[in-house]
Amino acid sequence: MRSSYLPHLLAALLIALAGLTACSEPDGPADTPDATDEDTDIDDVGPDADTDADAGPQTCEFQSECALGTYCDTEAGECVPAPECGRRDQWIPCVDAFAEINPEFARRTSCIEHKCVVHCALDSHCPAGNVCTDNGECLPFTGELTGEHPGGDAPAPLQAGVANVLMKFPIGLSMGGYGSRAAFNAGRYVESIRPSRGQMHGLYARGLALDDGTRQLILLRAPIIFPSGALHEAVARRLQQETGRDWRSSLVLSGTHTHSGPGRHWHLPAGDEAAIPLGTLGTDEFHQEAFDWLTDSFAEAALAALDDLAPARMGWDVVESFDVDDVISSDRWGATPAFDDNRVLMLRVDDLEGTPRGVLVSFGSHGTHNSGDYMTGDALAGVERGLEKALGEHYDRFVPVMYFNQNGGTMSPRGDRYGHRGPQIFERIGLHFAERVIAPLTQMETTTEWSFKGHTQRFSIQVDDLGYEPGEFAMENSPTYEGEFYHGAFQCDLPEDDDPATFAPPGEFGCMGIHEIAFHRPVTLFGKSQVTALQLNDLTIVTMPGELAMELGWDIQRALRDAWGIDPFNSFTWGYAQDHLLYLSPTNVRGERPPFPGHSLVGDLDDYPEFTFSFLQGGYEAQMGTWGYKFGDYLVDRAVEAVGIMRGEDVTVSVPEPLPDEFAPTGQPDFPMDPSDPDDVGRIIDQPPAQVERRQAVDITWRGGDPGAEMFQAPRIALERADGEGGFEQVLLPSRAPYDNREPVFMTRIRQAEDEAWEWGAYWEETKDFPTGTYRFRIEGHYLDADSGERTPYSATTDSFEIVPSTAMVIDQIEVLSPTTFSARLAYPAAGEVLTSGPAGDRAKLIGSFRMHHPEVASGLPIPVMADSEFNTLTGEVRQGQSALNFTDVTVSTELETVEGRNNVPVTRAIITLDGELSEGEADFELLLTDLLGNNGELLTTLSVDLP
Repeated sequence: MRSSYLPHLLAALLIALAGLTACSEPDGPADTPDATDEDTDIDDVGPDADTDADAGPQTCEFQSECALGTYCDTEAGECVPAPECGRRDQWIPCVDAFAEINPEFARRTSCIEHKCVVHCALDSHCPAGNVCTDNGECLPFTGELTGEHPGGDAPAPLQAGVANVLMKFPIGLSMGGYGSRAAFNAGRYVESIRPSRGQMHGLYARGLALDDGTRQLILLRAPIIFPSGALHEAVARRLQQETGRDWRSSLVLSGTHTHSGPGRHWHLPAGDEAAIPLGTLGTDEFHQEAFDWLTDSFAEAALAALDDLAPARMGWDVVESFDVDDVISSDRWGATPAFDDNRVLMLRVDDLEGTPRGVLVSFGSHGTHNSGDYMTGDALAGVERGLEKALGEHYDRFVPVMYFNQNGGTMSPRGDRYGHRGPQIFERIGLHFAERVIAPLTQMETTTEWSFKGHTQRFSIQVDDLGYEPGEFAMENSPTYEGEFYHGAFQCDLPEDDDPATFAPPGEFGCMGIHEIAFHRPVTLFGKSQVTALQLNDLTIVTMPGELAMELGWDIQRALRDAWGIDPFNSFTWGYAQDHLLYLSPTNVRGERPPFPGHSLVGDLDDYPEFTFSFLQGGYEAQMGTWGYKFGDYLVDRAVEAVGIMRGEDVTVSVPEPLPDEFAPTGQPDFPMDPSDPDDVGRIIDQPPAQVERRQAVDITWRGGDPGAEMFQAPRIALERADGEGGFEQVLLPSRAPYDNREPVFMTRIRQAEDEAWEWGAYWEETKDFPTGTYRFRIEGHYLDADSGERTPYSATTDSFEIVPSTAMVIDQIEVLSPTTFSARLAYPAAGEVLTSGPAGDRAKLIGSFRMHHPEVASGLPIPVMADSEFNTLTGEVRQGQSALNFTDVTVSTELETVEGRNNVPVTRAIITLDGELSEGEADFELLLTDLLGNNGELLTTLSVDLP
């Protein structure tokens, strides 16, 4: 029996979105995509649409061969008049009419210009050589499927290439990830999400190319929320154009899943094709130029990796039990018992002398700490930068690290155990990670002998293939044929159920049918997908197209073991790769406990009731799935097929294999770009002060170019140090990367002045141990020259400045212990959380601290002067009346205390012994504190002495 749950989800979402529009930020004109004309959509697909009616009925085999106002009667083989309907959102008469004519058509009909139209849902609904795309249209497939994999003719020792390419997009582009960023008419590069206003560091596409002599593979990752099948196809075609080979089964695209990377690249229905502004769900409306930028970024990284191919050694290892205390990531799916494998995969690529050239790491997490207006790779970039720092210190060279997400759908980022906030968390999580993997990574054995395989298996997704009984994936009164969710559904009414003995009965909860968001058209994004299987010697990797749950990841590994004898210790899964279908949850995981020693599951899976580990337990992870509870098993089957085909096993593919994703270009105009005054660009507005103390925040601003001209991303600002010979040289970071705003040591922002000129700012701070000396900032950027119409470079340098020791050390909490002793707390200033605190014209202006200044002290708490490694001297006297009492002994210790409700906070206190006795009454305390780094602070205060 179907649920009588009322289908009010769409209305509720519309109300919520209407509320969000009240919070829009009207900074400037929005660039609104041109909606595709409906007449053109339909008329162009029928080659004989203008045939004279006197010529008789148009013969047809497919719906795309009939003009608007007719449909193909496939039994008669003729185009016949279509049923009539009302507005675009009134498709129910079409469903009802075709239910009597041909129920199959009733599943995929919509109302366009008062006529019922039958759309395609599969490539088989289209003529040969056509792909079903653009939400139900048949269009010519323009790719070339040769099956000629990249590689040579004979096995050879390993060659590898590493790429680190700055991604192509402007600051101001919306970020993919959070619906809470919804806004309308908020800027040039956005539609229904507010614009980015800065970045915490540069965002890079990174790649690893591998060649065993007969097969080449390319593994690419970028700090985006996820890739799509269309993006994978676009990059594969670019590589095919450059190399002449078919890369579809040799190319992996992965998104780290930061929620603060460039958006507008997902082909969601938009404009007149969507019932609601779907971009407000978190990714913003699709824009062709944004998609092309991302394609360029991935393709350039791939080609750079190929260009970098050279003889190499490589090794791989999995560190088990690496995060059993959940300081890096933790299980977030509260509806199920803890299920975290606590494994991290590592690949290290060396030159022939054993010096690392690149590192790949993979474990499950989210990139969800930042929801503000600054672009960042979030916690995952913190992991990469933290390990790069450790590798730079170990090998004295920069070694790029690329993070590939594993089963991150049910995992949250941590790094907050000690109370760090904002970007400080990223630095802390990177330190955690590096501490746990640097030893096994540097000790890893490598070899030149490698063998590679790869296979990408595409598959359609139709409700009939998922095995649902009538009514199981349906909702009474849902506005579609028989209430079934033929095109998928999400936002299901599945509150988190933390009782393993209960679960939501299939068919008895409501969902929003995906047909509702696209006026009953099949949404191409959710109707097909792909997985890729890779073999790297004895390591098997399978990609999954979405937010892969830990439970489903294990289900896949176990199925590969059972089907093909693959040891789970030698297999790994990558979510957020090759395509995206939102959350991927298990159907019903049963059997023994996973064998991994650090796995968090207590007991065996069979110790728990049926459906304990299932979509049917509900929660956000289930609500944001698209194909219901049986989709998990469907994906397991697809993984087994893909790996079997890759291995050369006898495999029968059980569902249709569609053509790769290809969408028609939208025809949207490119974003505009404003020229700048060549005499004004590079002018420094806010110079650094002549003297800058360690830990003092500095805000530098200058006139620059339009964000489109400054692209890639922001202009570069770098730190240079006087070389002692009258010049300046580039400073390097501990990672051995250049000290500039491509690394997380500046926070760069954009603003528009009252005269509408573009201005840029960089917020900068350093730590208490930063080397003193003479420094300056160098700025390099581009502007649009009005005369030439070309992007033109500019450069500038700030005034030089001296970095000097801090004078802000803190002595406080004086407590008289006896007539001859008192205590004091010794600290550096607290590092408060960084916050935006600017006026309307400079909303991204910052206050606070974005750097981590102590690994075990929370944001906002005083930072101890460590007794054993930092403290130097505490001197002074205490005056009372005419007496001056001097210090005879100072004992300093650092102990764990409870501070402002937080336990186990390190605090340094000194106990000072005087050469005389204090008496009741007022006393003047004069104290001077120094550390071993030359920093200092003093306390001059009068206190009332109350002897104990």
